[in-house]
Amino acid sequence: MQKRKVWIVDEKNRRVAAAILPSTTMMTLQEVAEYLRVTRSTIHRLLQRNQIPAFRIGRHWRFNLEVINKWCASQALSKEPKGDV
Repeated sequence: MQKRKVWIVDEKNRRVAAAILPSTTMMTLQEVAEYLRVTRSTIHRLLQRNQIPAFRIGRHWRFNLEVINKWCASQALSKEPKGDV
């Protein structure tokens, strides 16, 4: 499988970052770390705690992009501060 990336330029911070194209449905551990902008060790830690959806093929972890996006949305909803009462 050929890696397909798009380079995004953040003008505010003057950074260039690689982004995975939306047509990619399966990601490796490295790709999901880049996508979520965290380190590989953070992904490993989430895997050890069963806190991120993934599956293994042999020794290698794979992540479904749609499932990761839903997981991120659910994490954001569960972390929202409660309104003033």
